[in-house]
Amino acid sequence: MDLLHSRSRAFVILLLGCMALALTALRPALAGGWVLALPPAKDTVPSGRDPRKVVGEALDRDAPITSWSRGLAYETGEACEDARLQAITDFDGAAEALGDRDLSSKDRAQLMTLGRRAFGRCVPTFAFDERGAARARKASVGGGS
Repeated sequence: MDLLHSRSRAFVILLLGCMALALTALRPALAGGWVLALPPAKDTVPSGRDPRKVVGEALDRDAPITSWSRGLAYETGEACEDARLQAITDFDGAAEALGDRDLSSKDRAQLMTLGRRAFGRCVPTFAFDERGAARARKASVGGGS
């Protein structure tokens, strides 16, 4: 009877160990995760001397999410938002350093990269597919008023 009891206990321990291992392996797939979505650029290039305004007006922040691109991924929404807030600080610092002088193409490109992060939005990872393209939301059936 003791042999049967110890085998049953060993089986249960082995089963629990396998379940724990399986859950650990699946955790990244099940984890929500967050992405800093980056807004697309508008077709028009705004003029002006204030770098913040020029970049802000060059980005189409009202565009549908399907036209946004995938930025860096984060484990939590808080980590994503922290990164976005840091991007705002970096963007403001870079714009401040440029002052009100005319932007060179290199300055404009660097500021645009920082601006896309600063004006980005934190969205759940599932908003993007495996290729990095934003997913379109399916239309609801039956519609409403």
